[in-house]
Order: sequence, then structure tokens, then C-alpha cells
Amino acid sequence: MQEFNFEESMKRLKDIVSKLEDDTLPLDEGLELYREGCELAKKLKIYIENAKQKVELFSEELTLDLKLDGTEDEE
Repeated sequence: MQEFNFEESMKRLKDIVSKLEDDTLPLDEGLELYREGCELAKKLKIYIENAKQKVELFSEELTLDLKLDGTEDEE
């Protein structure tokens, strides 16, 4: 199974959108591209949500470390 690549998936989704905006695209091809785009959009959303959770976790860990070290600015 191929590893998910965010940048390549975004590029593919942009390509799909461009093709779908072409009004000369045959219906069957458009439906298949739309399906692929929806699947990519779901994967990208999950990837972004996971990245956001990691950033929040890192921030919480940093804040905790600063509090334990006593180096956090007093408010």
C-alpha cells in the first residue's frame, strides 16, 4: 500500500477540480473524478485534523515543560 503524501494529494485534488470545471468532460469521466476527489478530500481532512492535534499536543507539552521549569512568564 502506498504511503499517503499530503502535497501530492493536494495537487491531484486541484487537477481534479480543474478537469471538473471543464464543461466538455464526459459525464462518466466526471462522475469518476468527482468520486476520486471526494475520497481525496476525506483523506486530506483527516490528515489535517491529525496534524492539528499533534500541534496542540506539542503546545501543551511545551507549556507544561515551561511551567515545570519555572520559565513561563508570570501573568
